[in-house]
Amino acid sequence: MANEKKHRYRWDHLNEFQRDGTGKYVYTGKNFVFDGDEKSRRRYLLLSGAGAAVLLLLTVLPECLPPVPLSKSPVTLLPWLACLIAAGTVAWATARLIANRDAMREYRLAKTGKALPVRCAISAVFSALAFACQMGYGFFLGWDGGAGAVARPLFSGGALILSLLLCRLHKKAVWTERH
Repeated sequence: MANEKKHRYRWDHLNEFQRDGTGKYVYTGKNFVFDGDEKSRRRYLLLSGAGAAVLLLLTVLPECLPPVPLSKSPVTLLPWLACLIAAGTVAWATARLIANRDAMREYRLAKTGKALPVRCAISAVFSALAFACQMGYGFFLGWDGGAGAVARPLFSGGALILSLLLCRLHKKAVWTERH
């Protein structure tokens, strides 16, 4: 029957905590570790962290440039805002991934390590949308504003490429259960 299906709800991971003899809560669920040696793990975390920081920088930096008509249009501003939110979620999940030093609990891995490829793909989609809207605005309504108007699509294109590279990096990561 449909009601017999097991659903994972938001707080179900709390069932994996049990009290020990002293009354403290101890995690009894599954722990996962990065599959590879320490050098490859550090390289993965360094690339993830640097990539997320540069992605966030590539997304925020265009709006720090002097305003031009391209940056004031809702046609270009709304996709940029969606791109900013997506890049922020990638940076947040990457920070949580880096904060877990050795082993990662199952519920944290599901929200960070396994969700990062999807978050990066969503960021790539919104970066592509922002790039297309900025290029379309420039071609149809003109590149008024000089270098600032030309730089904005370049930043969006860079964010698109970096999001795809990060998606590939996170898809290749393998996590194994530690006993």
